[in-house]
Amino acid sequence: MDLALHGLYQSELKKFTYITLQFNFRCSRYIASQIHAFCLFATHFHELTALDQELSHVKNLHVVAHVSDADRVTQDRDITLLYKVETG
Repeated sequence: MDLALHGLYQSELKKFTYITLQFNFRCSRYIASQIHAFCLFATHFHELTALDQELSHVKNLHVVAHVSDADRVTQDRDITLLYKVETG
């Protein structure tokens, strides 16, 4: 891939990510503020966690995981989900 095409790809990817973030934020805000339905929203967008500061009935939760120390040779780590949910 030449440099110009790579730059265009990166630009479009950033726009797509921003549009996706905005869509997810607006959908979750609408569900929480207008519909008042119970909703579980799983995302990798950390920006969505700000919604609990806007709406008092919104709560942020996370699944607890244990991450092992890195292997000295390969630097690999194991992640174990602990099936435990905590606030934050």
